[in-house]
Amino acid sequence: KRDATTTASWSTTTRTVTLPAQPSFWQSVAALNGQGVSAVAFSPAFTQDQTVFVGVSNGIFRTTDGGATWARVAAMGGYDVESIALSPAFATDRTGFAMSNGNGIWRSTDGGATWAKVRSGGGFSIATSPAFATDRTVFAADVYRVYKSTDGGTTWTTSTSGMDSEVVANGDIRGLAVSSAYASDRTVYATTFSFGVYRSSDAGATW
Repeated sequence: KRDATTTASWSTTTRTVTLPAQPSFWQSVAALNGQGVSAVAFSPAFTQDQTVFVGVSNGIFRTTDGGATWARVAAMGGYDVESIALSPAFATDRTGFAMSNGNGIWRSTDGGATWAKVRSGGGFSIATSPAFATDRTVFAADVYRVYKSTDGGTTWTTSTSGMDSEVVANGDIRGLAVSSAYASDRTVYATTFSFGVYRSSDAGATW
């Protein structure tokens, strides 16, 4: 017998069900086989520029043709790239940031073709303000503290005010997320490995 909707078939004699063949929706990216990939970021203008970045165990790869071909655009000294954040206005300002686990914060201002270190250290997360084009704000977590820049990554301040002392001592800070309404609510969240989630409602000054 056969089900007309799903095209599955079954046999009352052998008591077996045969399911229809399923299409393959996932395909391995051959150019990245063997790489330990820990971060991925789509260009906000992907429909037009077909650009994607991936962070691997020894740098960053970029595609500008929707994934058909990939090229390494940064080496980062052999350290894992844990997070990549692109400016919401990437189509015009061509700015992106990457956080490595041990070799600092990196920035590109030419669409990801070249990268330069803007701060030492290392961590797991970096995030831009949704209004980056005007406020130039970036947040980064290096496990011991949260960094903030308001000039596009050139200079940085730090804050852990309000966080448990053990969070700082243990290097527990992991993830960051910036509110979509950051321009008005000034809200940022930071996750920790074993001490929950912290919220800042004053643009990262206190938690």
